[in-house]
Formats: sequence, structure tokens, C-alpha cells
Amino acid sequence: MEYIAIDVETTGLDPYKGARIFSFATCDWEGQTEVYRFDAVDGDQCRKKLQEILWDTSIAKICHNYHFEYAMFSAEGYIIPEETEWHDTMIMSQMVDNLSPSHALDELAFKWCRYPLEQDNEVSRAAKIYGTYDKIPKKLMDVYQRADVERTMLLYRGFEPLVKRDERVWADYLNELELVIHTVSMESRGIMLARNEANKLMAWMSEEIKRIEKETFSIFGGFVNLNSGKQVAQLLFKDLALSPISFTGAGNPSVDKESIEELGPQAKSAGPHVEKLFDLILQQRSYVKGTAMIKSYLTAADDKDIIRPHINTNRARTGRESAENPNMQNISKDAALKTKFPVPARKCFRSRPGHILLLGDYAGIELRLIIEHTQDPEMVELLRTGGDPHIEATKLLYGSIYRDEERAILFCAGKDENFKDSILTMSREEAVKKARKMLRTAAKNAHFALAYGAGAPKIAETLMISELEAIEGLTAYKLKYPKIGFFTQNTARIVDRYGFVTTSFGRRLYLRRDKPYSGSNYLIQGTAAGILKRAQNKVTRYLKEELGEGAQILLPIHDEIIVEVSRKYLKVLPELVNGMTQQMITIPEIKVPLDIEWKMTTYTWNKAKEYHYEKN
Repeated sequence: MEYIAIDVETTGLDPYKGARIFSFATCDWEGQTEVYRFDAVDGDQCRKKLQEILWDTSIAKICHNYHFEYAMFSAEGYIIPEETEWHDTMIMSQMVDNLSPSHALDELAFKWCRYPLEQDNEVSRAAKIYGTYDKIPKKLMDVYQRADVERTMLLYRGFEPLVKRDERVWADYLNELELVIHTVSMESRGIMLARNEANKLMAWMSEEIKRIEKETFSIFGGFVNLNSGKQVAQLLFKDLALSPISFTGAGNPSVDKESIEELGPQAKSAGPHVEKLFDLILQQRSYVKGTAMIKSYLTAADDKDIIRPHINTNRARTGRESAENPNMQNISKDAALKTKFPVPARKCFRSRPGHILLLGDYAGIELRLIIEHTQDPEMVELLRTGGDPHIEATKLLYGSIYRDEERAILFCAGKDENFKDSILTMSREEAVKKARKMLRTAAKNAHFALAYGAGAPKIAETLMISELEAIEGLTAYKLKYPKIGFFTQNTARIVDRYGFVTTSFGRRLYLRRDKPYSGSNYLIQGTAAGILKRAQNKVTRYLKEELGEGAQILLPIHDEIIVEVSRKYLKVLPELVNGMTQQMITIPEIKVPLDIEWKMTTYTWNKAKEYHYEKN
């Protein structure tokens, strides 16, 4: 196999908005470089040369940010055989040193190879003068391009043995490379904007912001900018004399969303007018932020209402994916427990005409992976027999409150006015069932908190019980499930000793030594990321084999994938969902059982309902 480094120069960064290749450079294993310009006299021959290189499967291509190169090649219609061997020194860098402050080619080459940076500085200055790289003098670009492919080859020769020394890490790397191809396909297809719904939502938020401004004016007799941290701090801590909960790095009282919400009890005791003010602050911030978010969707959509976000497959230190231009990872729901005034942004996205959307979400993935990494025998057995770990946590953390039916009802009635008001219309059986469901919801949050190292005060706050009761519950839990109860502490000891945690796929995730307690979070997020990436590759292959172009993943979101399916396959939907489920839950490296919850919608994302089917 012959190896060459290849790097393209383009007129822009977005292949879906007109950016085009104007030049490329290559470097062979011995360091010989060539530059090919499409605007040269032999420009057509240069294009043919690029296609020859891409077509030749005896040549392994090495890039730095292979995602970008592959997207550009695909957008311009170059033919690339499926069996082509690709490599990416950016992904290698992310796997070798996830804490690196930068994975940029020039900085990595200087760090690892002491490759000089002078030509990069010259080209950066020239770009400010000429605007785009294709207008920079060819002589200067020639030096720059040769340097880029030299650096790429040098980094590959240095990184390859580091990644290859553990066969699990090499397999993880190859999985990342496959994911890039499928991700470019997702970006190319894009997701459809429901423009009418987006415009309606924008209009509604605009009216809400006007209403909030009028209400604020009527309360204070003048204009107050509730988006100004300085003005809000003045209002809360000087005018209303509330006590700050937390402070910024500069020593000023924090007025972010979390701090405002924590001030809630003080606002309630200060009177209804102060409580109303808090609602106005949270509403204003939510709708102003929401307006900017919906504008980003409208701006990103093309003339056919298709949005093609850039999906970062490996940028986070834990290896998790993200999406930008626009951000598609934090699209708020119509209702959310942690957000008092959510923006129902999911109504802004829809299936294409003649298609449906299927949403497959890993059920309880975090706790399953905590159990996977601790291998607590009782919890592993509980999962294998179809038990509910959160019910077990509820029984232990709430103790007699959960066991005693009458006490469970009275406890919930004392904490939730809506439940209290509805008790009279329920049978005793319904009231007990509802109360225990409410207890489970609170205990679920506490269950995660204790696994991630929370103490009695946090558990007491989450469960709305006394600290003494929380201590009793924690003690009972840790006695029965010690590996989970001390998961964060045990992981922190590993970080203290080695400086890293190792995911189920062999990838080392390094952490700062002064933050060992982040190790448990890194471990779970990194393993979950590896699972979802494998699932995307497997599901993409499965859909292609079964339906050809009839279905495709559109987007990964945290622990979920969105799949668009042609309506002509509705008759075989149960079989299709079963097939995708099997692909997603069959991950040899993970021993605890995984489960997928599916939802379906025939129009907008927010209308997705639970999809019931008979599991194989």
C-alpha cells in the first residue's frame, strides 16, 4: 500500500454554500511534495490528477481533518471507491491527547515535530489583505501548501504507532473513520425546516417579549433590561436586598439561569410581586435566546428549506459529537422539567413530504453504563432480569415513605399542590400508583447524583427530605450497592494514580489532575459516545442493505438518532425498527443489556409519539 498526504485549498469552508476546491497538494512517504492549481494553464489536468488519486485504491490517503476534505470531494462530484483507505491525523491527535488545547495542524506539527510556523503567519496576514485564499499570490500559497502536507505526513508517521499499540484503540480509530463518511452523507441530506411553524414561533416570542417589557415597566415605572446582568444584579441584590447564591470569577453576584432559579425560595418569601419578577426574568431570557436560536435555523435553511448543520464527530474531550451552524444538540422540547419557560423549538423541524421521522433513544444509558463499569453483581442481575434500578433506589432512598402507602400519598400531597388537589378524584390504588411514580422520578435524579458523588445535603434537596433521612437512605443504598455508591470516589482514585480513565473501547481520556472527580463523567460520556458512533455506522449499513436510499440517519443528538424513512416502507416498519434496535444494542464491548425507546412522527419533530411494536 502506498501512502500519501493530501490537502485541499478552497474558496470557503462550507461545501453546501458554494465553497469550491481551487488547489490541492500531496506529500509521499519520503517527503516529496507536489502542488496542483486548478487555475493554472493545466488546470483541467490537475482536476483529472485529483480524480486519479482518489480512484486509486492502492493509495491510502492521509488528511488532517478528513471530514472537510471528504465533504468537499463529495460536493464536487469526485468518485471515491468505498474500499479506499483513509487516515486522519486530527482524529489521531484527539485520541492520543484529548486534553490538547488545539488540534490545528500547524500547532500540532510545532508541538510534536517542531515544524516552524512562519509561513502560516505570512498566509494569515495575506488572507486579511486578499480576502480569500485563492486570491493570495501563488508563490506564497505554494510554500504554505507544501508545508501543510509535509506536516500531515510527519504527524501520521508519529501518531500511527501510538494509536496502533492497542488493538482496541485502533479499532476505535477505524470506527471514527467510517463515521466520517456516514456523517458527510447526513450533512449532505440535511434536515427539513418547518418554515411556517418557525415563523409562527418567532411571532409568538416577539409578542411575549413585548408583553414582558410592558409588565416590567408597570412594576418599576421605567424600562429595565432583564437581559443585562448588571441591571438584574442591581435589581435583585441592592433594590430588593436578596442574598446572592453564588459569585462569578470576578467576585460579582451570579445572575445566570441556575443562580436565578436557586434564588426562587427567597423570591417566594419576599412576596408575590418579587416572585412575578423572577418569572419575568426567566421568560425574557428564554424568549430572547429562543429568538436568536430560531433565527439561526431560518438563516441556515436553503431555498428548499433544508438545513445542513456541520456535525463534529470527535471535537469534545470525551469524544462526544456536536453540531453547529446551527447548533442542533440542544433543541428544547415543548415542556422540560428543568426549564420553567421552554421554547418549543422542535416544532421547527419536520419530515420531508412522503417521509416519517423515527427517533431512537438509548433508554437509561447513563445508569446502565455506571453498572457496566462497576459490574455491581446485584445491579447487573437486576438489569438482565428486566428489573428497574431506579425503583430499587427509590425503595432504599425513601425507605418507609415508599413502603407505607398512606405515608407516600401524604408526602407527595405535601410537596405537590396539583397532586393534592387531584387526590379526591382518584381511587386509593390510583393515588398510590401516582405517588410512587412521583417518588421514583425524584429518586431517579438522586440515583444519578449519588453515583456521581453527591453527599447527603444534595440528596436531601433532591428528594425533599431531611438530611438525617437522606443519610439513612444513602447508607442503606451503599451497603447494598457499594460499587455504585462509591463509583465516583473509586474513579477519582484511578485518575489520581494514572491521570486518565479508559472507556469500554480502550480509549484513554486524560483529565486534569486537579479535577479527578470529573473522571466518572468522562468515563460514562466517553463510553456512551463510542456506543452511539458504532450504532450510527451499523444502522447506516443496515438501512442501506435493506432499503437502499429509502431511509437514512439525519442527525445524532446525545444518545439518540433521528432517522427519516420513506412512507412506502410503513408496512414493514415493525421489522425495520426491530432491525435497527438489534444493530444499536448489539455492542460486543458492552456486557449489560441495552435498550432503545422509539418515537415516530409524520410531520414535526415535537409531535413524535411513542412507537409501540412487538420486539423480536
